[in-house]
Amino acid sequence: MTPEAIAIRDSAADLLRPSELFKTVTLIPHDAEPDELSLLSVLAWRDQLQADGDPNTGPPHFKHELTLAIQVKVMANSREALDAKLTRRTQLVLNTLLRSPGWLAQLEGVGAAAISVDYSRNGETWFGSATIELQVLYRSWWEPEVLDDYKRTRMTTRPYGHDEGTPGITSVIDAADDDEP
Repeated sequence: MTPEAIAIRDSAADLLRPSELFKTVTLIPHDAEPDELSLLSVLAWRDQLQADGDPNTGPPHFKHELTLAIQVKVMANSREALDAKLTRRTQLVLNTLLRSPGWLAQLEGVGAAAISVDYSRNGETWFGSATIELQVLYRSWWEPEVLDDYKRTRMTTRPYGHDEGTPGITSVIDAADDDEP
């Protein structure tokens, strides 16, 4: 993942973390134990890069389509209670992210959203999982890193209009060493 994708994922998780509706918030796929539910996982699932304009001009620059996969896992004693818990948490995630000016400022837009739900049952306990996929759009610009091996610059100056026979004044300029305090 690109650094920008990680920053977008982390800021989404930071926005959702304070909610009292989630016991556990993770940034990696997580098989939850029942005592960890309700669980929220925020994942940077896929980051597709496409050339932004002419790829043969300037440094590499891209339009990104980042798919954030946000998974909500809950449990309840009845199917009706499970639906209510899952719907409440799913709406909280969407409302928090899509109405946050600070989070949206990192993006160029939200291109698409998809929600899928899965239910299972173990005895009297119902488990539910909702996956929210948000396709967010942003751009990146990759300036080349130019390494400068010159530690010292020699500059010879002569009065304007004089040839090479005129003695010049040579100045030696030491480059600042980034490693020194």
